[in-house]
Amino acid sequence: MSSVSAPCFFLIYDSEDTLLARKRLLASKAATSETLFVDIPAGTQRGSFVARAILEGLGKQTGIDGEMRSAALDWANARAWAATLGIRRVVVLRAHLLTAALLDELVSFAVITGVELTLVCVPCDSTRQQRDALRKWGFARREFATLLDEAA
Repeated sequence: MSSVSAPCFFLIYDSEDTLLARKRLLASKAATSETLFVDIPAGTQRGSFVARAILEGLGKQTGIDGEMRSAALDWANARAWAATLGIRRVVVLRAHLLTAALLDELVSFAVITGVELTLVCVPCDSTRQQRDALRKWGFARREFATLLDEAA
């Protein structure tokens, strides 16, 4: 049985939120197979949307359109697949679109699975509640250029 290491949390500010950079990161799919890039769609307000974005990033079917599923089940599936596939790092693009509650859900995902969590945000779009949530969890700053270099 493998032990889960303490998670690391990183915050990267993308001052431009450029579509080109996002597409480049998503196209690279990862510097290694242990990294997962998740693109948060606009309008994401529920935890099930974030969990399903993770599952889609892992290449897993998230259900038939209109299918009723619980957020708890979606998160359980996301955790199970991330652990099964050996994901060690999750990079969430456009994290500024998430509510503080959804940021907490992502942190819980990282704590339970032991993955390194990196959030890419546009600084001017962050709310006070989002900034407070990030401060609460002790996110360290990283540079966007470093992430782009790692994905090259």
